[in-house]
Amino acid sequence: MVFYRKFNIVGAVRTHELRSDGKVLGAAINGGFFSAMLPPGRRTVFGEGCAPAPLNVNVEAGRTYFVEAMVGGTYLGDGTTLHTWQFACGLALRDSNVALEALKSLRLSGS
Repeated sequence: MVFYRKFNIVGAVRTHELRSDGKVLGAAINGGFFSAMLPPGRRTVFGEGCAPAPLNVNVEAGRTYFVEAMVGGTYLGDGTTLHTWQFACGLALRDSNVALEALKSLRLSGS
């Protein structure tokens, strides 16, 4: 399974750790990607701060899956004294053609 996160200025410094079956798979860093092997069967992938729900995937042996981690933020500040952001991460399966195009501009971040 290949996990990637496109570069985005919103949440640029945020890193979201992704997990499945109680194990850390890697971290979704801004502008990076990593891969992790998951055994066949129904798997749930979730990340710290990821919403609205974990990603459920029925993993088939020998198949490659591409998962995009998307980070967004909402500004909760008042523009003068309070400068607060609330960040969230979403996970989505992507078509291989879409994902491979996105990977061209990203860097390997390890797992």
